[in-house]
Amino acid sequence: MPETDVVPHSEVDLDMEEISTAAGSYDWTRAEFVYSNGGGGLCSSSDITTTDTTDSCYGHTTADAKGNSVKDNGAIRTLRGFATSGASKMAEETWWPVYKNYWGDDDYADTFVLKAFDGGAWASKDDLMRAELVKKGVAYQAVWMYVLHEFEDAIKDCLSGDIYDNDATTAGDSPHAWDEGWAFYAGSIEGTDGSGSGQMLFQLAEKRCADFGTCADGITGDANVNTKALTYAELGRDKILLGMCSDVATEFDLIVDQMTIPLIQGMLKYAFKADPANTQGSCTDGDCPKEWAEGWAFAAAVLPRIHYCSSSVAEVIVDNLSVDASAPMSVNGYEYLKTQVEKTYSCLGITCAEVGEFQNTAGVYDGMDACLDNYEVIAGYEPATDVVPHSMVDLDMEEISAAVDSYDWTQAEFGNSIKGSGAIRTLQGFATSGASKMSAEKWWPIYSAYWGDDNYADTFVMNAISGDYASLPDNMRDQLIKKGVAYQAVWMYVMHEFEDAISDCLAGDIWDNEETSDAGDSPHAWDEGWAFLAGSIEGTDGSGSGQMLYQLAEKRCADFGTCVSGTSGEAKANLKALAYAEQGRDKILDGDCVTVQFEFDEIVKQLTVPLVQGMLKYAFKSDPANSQGSCTSGSCPKEWAEGWAFAAAVLPQVHECDHTVASMIVANLDVMNSDPMSENGFEEFKESVESVYSCMGITCADMGEFQNSAGVYAGMDACVDGSGTVTSSSSSDDDDDVDGIPVVIVIILAAVALILLLVAIVLFFQWRKTETKLYELVANGDKASNNML
Repeated sequence: MPETDVVPHSEVDLDMEEISTAAGSYDWTRAEFVYSNGGGGLCSSSDITTTDTTDSCYGHTTADAKGNSVKDNGAIRTLRGFATSGASKMAEETWWPVYKNYWGDDDYADTFVLKAFDGGAWASKDDLMRAELVKKGVAYQAVWMYVLHEFEDAIKDCLSGDIYDNDATTAGDSPHAWDEGWAFYAGSIEGTDGSGSGQMLFQLAEKRCADFGTCADGITGDANVNTKALTYAELGRDKILLGMCSDVATEFDLIVDQMTIPLIQGMLKYAFKADPANTQGSCTDGDCPKEWAEGWAFAAAVLPRIHYCSSSVAEVIVDNLSVDASAPMSVNGYEYLKTQVEKTYSCLGITCAEVGEFQNTAGVYDGMDACLDNYEVIAGYEPATDVVPHSMVDLDMEEISAAVDSYDWTQAEFGNSIKGSGAIRTLQGFATSGASKMSAEKWWPIYSAYWGDDNYADTFVMNAISGDYASLPDNMRDQLIKKGVAYQAVWMYVMHEFEDAISDCLAGDIWDNEETSDAGDSPHAWDEGWAFLAGSIEGTDGSGSGQMLYQLAEKRCADFGTCVSGTSGEAKANLKALAYAEQGRDKILDGDCVTVQFEFDEIVKQLTVPLVQGMLKYAFKSDPANSQGSCTSGSCPKEWAEGWAFAAAVLPQVHECDHTVASMIVANLDVMNSDPMSENGFEEFKESVESVYSCMGITCADMGEFQNSAGVYAGMDACVDGSGTVTSSSSSDDDDDVDGIPVVIVIILAAVALILLLVAIVLFFQWRKTETKLYELVANGDKASNNML
């Protein structure tokens, strides 16, 4: 219920009704007249004789419109007036500048409509097409924006300090402007309960909800959009009446989002119908001017908002639906367009559930199913986008592992993860994409520079299949292949996805990850990072036995006591990585593109921990001098290969910190050496590696200590953070040590420092005493003393 009288305003929908009738019969002259001057017929000869200056016919001729929606001063409210008032009324508002900037035209809605009238750029097009462009251009561009103007104008005037001073040049006030917004949204024909068949945005929502199952009862009942918009409009009205002028912006934004939904639904419906390749549509013969025009009219009404979210998605829409093209939907199919548009929903403030799915009484049309607002959780991570297909690349890893375990090198080299384009996502693709995708990122240049090879991960794996490592024992080759793929190729590609998300976010559009790809956006790239990290086999809670980095952390935590419950429970590395991944996702969705670098760096550290643990474990096992290991006989091809595979995965990071430590690792674990661990024992090896922990951003506590159910292996105790020395885990709690240094030594050093300080103080005061005496001598004229000074 409005607070003020806006019935005359609502009657502008009678103009819309007249325009629709005229355009439907191709009476372009009449349609343009009503659009520009108003409807209600012409002033009669008796009408123009009135002396009432507030009468719409006062001072006019019988060639002038009488008007359907007349202002208090007698001026006629026109729909063209709505379309051309942006520069004078809306320049400081939220949405008109976005729309006019996109179109490069202050009067973009008017320009769109006039193109379809006689003399316009579209005047030569099919009459069916012109009629739709006129009707929908007026209602869904001109009226749509003017509704937003009235709501926003009410807020602005409320904020100015007087809710009853909306516009000093008219009889307006802030509540009145808010009421006008709803009056123009619904119109008069809808009646008091909204059950009429109107001409404005309210009626559009009713039609589209029946198409998309978004009415109160599916395809019947009130449109959910209208119910929500009405609720927000009433809340906004009440807030304005209470002087809560700042808070009402929330209701305005929610109304805008709801008003966007029917436009999206209309665009998707007619993209479906106008696709010549769609046998379910209306364009199988290539001739569908009405459907094509409707698709473009709806698209044009929402394009600036979509472009605001993603320029690449807006480009897809224009390429496929613009009536200036040679044919409709000629670049991409309706399903592709739909998936692209769906990526902008979060940015638009709408949901998949709110848009629904295009259907008829027989069911949902093929390819028009509703998208998902909450995508399937992957190992505890809830992605903002659908990355389940991406996560299934771990099925390739599973097949590779099975093949190499049976020494079937051909099958191992020979996809399960399908891209949106239908192309197969391959692990070799991960290993060979560095130069083209990662050259400006942080970690790939370090790795490629260390190995002197752009395709270092691929080279490592192919060496074991048919290269330098092919002459090694089969149980060495299979470890090199499995771990080379998972911990070099996949590891780096995970880093790439996270870093690519940040890069594109920083570029200014979080929904425009990679314009050249099928389906990219910054949140999607971040989600892909986790999908590749965990894989599909882990399930939704991470309890599966996967093949990727997530599973590696689970295995190593059981070896090193770094699970939640020591050697059991979830890996702390995974829990930390998950927390950082979720924080990073949320930051990107909020547009916080700078500080998300912190989460990325922390994820890198956590993903490095299991690699170092693996290297230490197999250095221990493959040391022939270690009676606790697996190499006392001098033959341990599997353990040696595992040690080298883990070492190779982390060597570039170690080298970045200390090249001598990296050289020591190579000298002991490289499978091209004559023997494993022949230069240093595992304890010396471990201590050397521990010296770079701080540089690598990991801690002794992160690493834990290698153990079995009987306890920690001798020589594999955890180091102590901050000391750089190796002690047993119990020594970290020794009250007689301070960070590994005996307390006695600390006391002696402190005593010496105190004595030196006291001596310095005594000498200082002695000097001051001597200096004072000298100045006294100078003052008394002692030339010798003066010379001394």
